[in-house]
Amino acid sequence: MKRLAIVIAVVILSLPSFPSAQSTTTPLFSFHSNPWLNLHHFIRVVARGGSANADLSSAERMAWDAGVAFYKPYGQRDVLFDEGMVKIAAALHQAEGKTTLDGFELDADLRRTLQQVMPVYQKHWWPQHDRGNREWIAAVQPLVDRHGAAISQAIARAYNASWPSTPVAVDVTTSAGPALP
Repeated sequence: MKRLAIVIAVVILSLPSFPSAQSTTTPLFSFHSNPWLNLHHFIRVVARGGSANADLSSAERMAWDAGVAFYKPYGQRDVLFDEGMVKIAAALHQAEGKTTLDGFELDADLRRTLQQVMPVYQKHWWPQHDRGNREWIAAVQPLVDRHGAAISQAIARAYNASWPSTPVAVDVTTSAGPALP
């Protein structure tokens, strides 16, 4: 999802010479820094060989390593075009602010794995990831406020469509890794 946010940021940053568009009454985007989605993408990247340096206790190391091993097949799946991966991301988006994944449409083993590694993630990586996400959102929001109306109108014209009447959710994550293996 961060890839979409990066694309949006690049488009916005490339337009500083255009006049400011009038602001819209409804925000164009709703930015989110969601620990469940960040964990999902981060552990997926680690399962693909990315680094996750932290001073873990032996119990934390066991839980984390088991989660990374479980996630290896997910690391080989396409986050954009694999329907299962898209459904996982949608469920985790809905889980924002929740302490468990109970009641969300997720594979039971995936749910259990994410819930088991979440305490390790929250202790060792989430504070830095969340801070980075929020800094990025704070940097991008003024650009969206300034240029968003013009960009959304241009996109709507290009696709002969209307911009959604509700804000488009943008889940900012510290990493998503490559879409394809």
